Amino acid sequence: SPFAPRPNGPTPGSDRLPPVPLRLPFRAWLGHRRFPLYAALVAVVLTLPSLGVGLQLDDYPQRLVMLRAPEAGIPPLSVFASLPGDAASNLRFMDRGILPWWAAPDLKLAFCRVLSAASLWLDYQLFPGSPALMHAESLLWFALLVAAVALLYRRLLAPSWVAGLAALLYAVDPGHAVPVAWIANRNAVLASLFGALALLAHDRWRRDGWRPGAAASALCLALALLSGEMALGAAAFLAAYAFSIESGGLGRRISSLLPAGVTLGAWAIYYRLAGFGTRGSGMYLDPLGSPAAFAAAFFRRVSLLLLGQWTPIPAEMAALVPARQGAFILAGWGVTALLAVAFLPLLQRDRTARFFALGMGLALVPSAAALPSNRLLFWVSFGALGLLAQFLGGVYEQADWRPLRAGWRIVAATVAGAMLLFHLILAPFLLVLMTLSVRALGEPVAKAAATMPGDLGGRNVVAVNAPEYLLFVSFVPSLLPLAGKTGKPLPRSMRGLTAGPFPVAVTRVDPRTLALHLEGGLFDGLLGRLFRGADRPLAVGQEIALPGMSARVASLTPDGQPRDVVFRFAVPLEDPSLFWLRWSGEGFVPFTPPAIGRTVLLPAPRSAFALPGTKAAPEAGIIAR
Repeated sequence: SPFAPRPNGPTPGSDRLPPVPLRLPFRAWLGHRRFPLYAALVAVVLTLPSLGVGLQLDDYPQRLVMLRAPEAGIPPLSVFASLPGDAASNLRFMDRGILPWWAAPDLKLAFCRVLSAASLWLDYQLFPGSPALMHAESLLWFALLVAAVALLYRRLLAPSWVAGLAALLYAVDPGHAVPVAWIANRNAVLASLFGALALLAHDRWRRDGWRPGAAASALCLALALLSGEMALGAAAFLAAYAFSIESGGLGRRISSLLPAGVTLGAWAIYYRLAGFGTRGSGMYLDPLGSPAAFAAAFFRRVSLLLLGQWTPIPAEMAALVPARQGAFILAGWGVTALLAVAFLPLLQRDRTARFFALGMGLALVPSAAALPSNRLLFWVSFGALGLLAQFLGGVYEQADWRPLRAGWRIVAATVAGAMLLFHLILAPFLLVLMTLSVRALGEPVAKAAATMPGDLGGRNVVAVNAPEYLLFVSFVPSLLPLAGKTGKPLPRSMRGLTAGPFPVAVTRVDPRTLALHLEGGLFDGLLGRLFRGADRPLAVGQEIALPGMSARVASLTPDGQPRDVVFRFAVPLEDPSLFWLRWSGEGFVPFTPPAIGRTVLLPAPRSAFALPGTKAAPEAGIIAR
């Protein structure tokens, strides 16, 4: 068959030494016909701690939407498209404090995840009070995904134990942990599952002549795209299949993409007409809507994604240690260059290897549209780990594509040892750890919600400072209905004046006005640019008017971030409709605005993403002016 994979072992008559046989039981296990089920079982066992993760972060506002709370005001199937980008909607969200006053007026974060939203809605209809059952459903989807990927590897790779090795590497990849353990991110698992089924059907159509495969592949791709943008990775591998594995001339290769192309085109039209997409954010970049901003960030983000895929250093690490971001970017490209040297002989001789490499490269494009994170690597890992399994199998069996040069053999041995250590020995432990990390990330928000007073119902809460806006201002109110035994009433709004790990000097100008001096960058930090991209700078004198409050930028830092901001309220600051808070330790405490002409210095809050060992700031003090 023109599609048959090349054998990995040495050809008859080769002068290479025969390989030392791998232990038969292990090799037989990897090549067993039921190994896709074994791989799925391994993946589920390692992510089983997700059953105790509960609701975290985005799960709480999504819960309000799914239970049709009046405060949410969002249809359940639009839960992933809650910021449509029109000025009226953004003003309403800014009034309630879901968006900060500095958010771009045309900010748009609307994702096409209708099927994923439907799965969440069904959860809340069947077992609204049992997050463990919701997590069990996510585990089921993940098991199906791993089994489908294992079947796909088996169709693409030979011998069967190499396909099994690839499936095992995929099953224990720690980059899959967060979407499995975080209910709000289940969309990535669903989109990847339907995408894998689309590739399976496409391969059966092209390799076996199974005619229903064309329609089945198009249908599964449509389901994947309606589950989440992660499905664009599946489209990338369909394109890679046509130009790497498909035989015949260019016309035949292009025509093989017709079902997928029609599906992708119809989805793209629907995506635009229905108003999906992103705009105004420095964290989510639209490659078509903001090509310049995307191009400027692409090579930096791709390097970090590759670093997260190939090494135990997650792609998020650069954002956690911004002072070392350049070093992480260089490390990412350095690791990639080393792997390219090791993989090049295999890529030159094997079209299946070229399929994995090309698909991985194409899948990096949509993955780079968001802040670099290992949870974006479902499809990148499919290509990377398939290529890695081929490489390891060829090195072990002394395949005839291996060069005789001593230099290459040293590089290959180094790469093989490091990859086995990272992806087979350390990976299972990291997968468990990353599964539990979802709860660790959400616990600070839950603690902050627990510190909120119980008499906020219907009042306008003003948080002078907070570690991060999204987590501790946007999210905290949605946790209040579950706080304590009876819950706490939701405030009318919760607005944050500043957010970030820096000190703030608060000066009372007159009965209704506060002037804030920021000793740090409002847009720095992991989520600093979420609400406003660098292509939408604020200007000195610019005033943002909200119902009951206005914010005027009085001065900027050299890099264009607000340094001094003047806030004027429609009522005196002591009016009972306002409830003032400031950050202290791990939560909020009441705050009393200073007397006219006086200044209060609020120390830097500890960042929600601070690394272990960071010391908490001291308590606030009064400074005479």
